[in-house]
Amino acid sequence: MGRFNWITSTFAIVFLSCAPLLGQDGVRVRIMAANTSSGPHQSYPEDGPGEHIFKALKPDVVLIQEFNLEGSDSQSALRAWVDRVFGSEYHFCREAASGSSPIPNGVISRWPISECDEWDDPFMSNRDFVYARIDLPGNTDLWAVSVHLKAGGSGEERTRRSNEARALAEAIRDHPVPAGDYLVIGGDFNAQNRSEPFLQQLSSHVVIAAPFPQDADNDGDTNCNRNKPYDWVLADSDLDVLEVTVEAGGESFPDGFVFDPSRYSQSQHDTHFPPVQAFNCGGSNPEPFLQFQHMAVIRDFLLPADSPGGGQDRWSVSDPREIDFGLRDAGDGPFADGSLTLRLLGEDGDAGEVRLTAASVEGEHAGEFALQSPSTGPIGDGATLMVTWNPSSNDGEVRSAQLVLESDSQPAALRIDLRGETDDDSPPPGGQDLDLSGWTVEQSGTSAALTLPEGAKLSAGAILVIGRKASRQEFESYWGPLPSGVVYLNGHEVGGGDGFPLINGDERFRLLDEQGDPVGGFVPSGATPANHSFQLQSTDGTDFDRFSNPAGDATPGRYVGSRAGTGRLVITEFSDALGAGNWVFEFVELFYDGGQ
Repeated sequence: MGRFNWITSTFAIVFLSCAPLLGQDGVRVRIMAANTSSGPHQSYPEDGPGEHIFKALKPDVVLIQEFNLEGSDSQSALRAWVDRVFGSEYHFCREAASGSSPIPNGVISRWPISECDEWDDPFMSNRDFVYARIDLPGNTDLWAVSVHLKAGGSGEERTRRSNEARALAEAIRDHPVPAGDYLVIGGDFNAQNRSEPFLQQLSSHVVIAAPFPQDADNDGDTNCNRNKPYDWVLADSDLDVLEVTVEAGGESFPDGFVFDPSRYSQSQHDTHFPPVQAFNCGGSNPEPFLQFQHMAVIRDFLLPADSPGGGQDRWSVSDPREIDFGLRDAGDGPFADGSLTLRLLGEDGDAGEVRLTAASVEGEHAGEFALQSPSTGPIGDGATLMVTWNPSSNDGEVRSAQLVLESDSQPAALRIDLRGETDDDSPPPGGQDLDLSGWTVEQSGTSAALTLPEGAKLSAGAILVIGRKASRQEFESYWGPLPSGVVYLNGHEVGGGDGFPLINGDERFRLLDEQGDPVGGFVPSGATPANHSFQLQSTDGTDFDRFSNPAGDATPGRYVGSRAGTGRLVITEFSDALGAGNWVFEFVELFYDGGQ
């Protein structure tokens, strides 16, 4: 979106009364999800409830949304605000404000931030996903990701959240957290319930399972009306098992705490949560309480003193870390024996032994990987792990698995990332390049059609985007960069006239092969009003989702529906382009759904 802003403190003054608990049991870490802005511009006004809540709950790490200030929003102003609210020993980073109404994400940390950046959220124009690598005490780092997903309860908005979560999961997969480090994802998910489909997109990286944080009345909802679970703090498996009880307001919350200021009297605030002022969310509140909309969520974790975070020996595995999982349609291949021999290394490079209490393997899809042995007991230099792989859900794509080993003395001390890619040797039907020379994309209701030029072809899993009357550079200036590997055609250059497609409402599309024979019927079957974008739900069907905000919802070059591996060329998306003169950016998208 824009230039990234990353600021750390240049000096540190640590007040023991605010420092995290550090003793023989380990380091206590409190992580907060906070979309607690309340100002008129989705901001944190001085002496507002957001500031009060931060001071009262004393988080160590904050995954903050709508990180705007009233008045000056310069880096020096942000630094001064963090100093005043948290302390000069805290560090922070925030994405650069971008868009017409920017609401940037950020991360605030008691400990130094050694790396910070943003991953693109291709479905929102005014914020991205922000991550920070936090240098915890000891040898283990915490990777904290601050997220703010699309709001709303319509089917269109739920689909947008699923698309965002998929993009985030892919970003984490492409930038894997190092073995032994912790991962937390949190912020304002705008979830309508605990079973929204988008959550499954994140389940390969973090634990999404009850019980969840609650308030003193056992209510886990976090929106203003307290009927929807908007805000979350999700940890990966090795951090999740280290969760401990939150003590707040004279009560105990073993699964985390949702803080609702309206549930306490002013005298209770004065005793337990100073300087918070009592007010009702959504009520007739004066500034700076007027726009407060979300409850803060906190979870506490205790990093064991004898874990990697405590500075004891860390076990690792010698290279290679990548293995070949075999052919797309075969359970055999280079990984045929289902085993992997590990060379265990201690921090000093010596071979050693770890006594396991639990071992598991986690894949992106349930049942894809399974660890047969060992289940418990000691493993040492040259240990052999027996792993089975079920490729039925592989879809011809890269799949990753994480092998998690836990020992009785060092919980989650050894974490090994296994990553594999299917072979393209002897691919099944549909796996070869598809020659599209002479194929035609035909539009109903008009004589509009576009015959693809000689030499046009797509490889399995590739996408062709046809823009109406714009060069690729012009098209990308409007819709954003197309992913590498996407084939782009200018409909005007190929077919002349006013270009192709012509999106004016009520159009449908079908494909004709090089002989002029239809390849399926016109799609979609329902109404196609103007000023919308349409996305295919699954490559083995003809149902399309309809979106009313093409600029924010259309995804040219990124098919986000289900891929069934049909081996066919399918029409996956088409879209209007709103605004005076922007008709030249209308497009239709084709996807070669190569076989598995």
